[in-house]
Amino acid sequence: MYQSLLHRQRPGGRSAKVHAAVLQATGELLLEQGYAQLRIGDVAQRAGVHETSIYRRWKTKAMLVADTVLALFDQHVPNPDTGAFRDDVLSFLPSLVRYLQSPEGAALSRACVDVSNLAEAAEARQAVWGIWVAQFAVLVERAIGRGELPAATNAQIFLEMLIGPFFLRLLVTGEPFHEDMATHVIDLLLRN
Repeated sequence: MYQSLLHRQRPGGRSAKVHAAVLQATGELLLEQGYAQLRIGDVAQRAGVHETSIYRRWKTKAMLVADTVLALFDQHVPNPDTGAFRDDVLSFLPSLVRYLQSPEGAALSRACVDVSNLAEAAEARQAVWGIWVAQFAVLVERAIGRGELPAATNAQIFLEMLIGPFFLRLLVTGEPFHEDMATHVIDLLLRN
């Protein structure tokens, strides 16, 4: 489940409305113009808030984009609990693929790549990745508890091997995804 990169956030009221409006505006602007052209002033105007409201919650543009990516990812890609690790993954991966192929998912993936060389984005990228690994680790821990995976399974490495082929096709080769790709990937990983 999505966790804001912010350590303190009130759960309701005006703060929650501002938070949601800013993330929505950021997502829309990322889709329209990409990371490089994104300006906090434009986000504030679209969200109907003052720039200082944004800077109070997010110290940098990179942190704002990271929080937006996490929130949107969580809306579209579930963290399932089917009772079986393979089924959990086969629920998670098709949702990931559909999202990556959507205009929004592709734009956000490009935004993450666009910031890959910016020092300001390093902390945000690490925070996003850490949250994704922690969420996937829950699936791995349940699978270990059920005896489906060895106790020494490293959740981060497993996740990297699991999603690597999809991001390689999306960001490098441009090859299409096919429907049974998720099944092939998880079955290869679980055989070893």
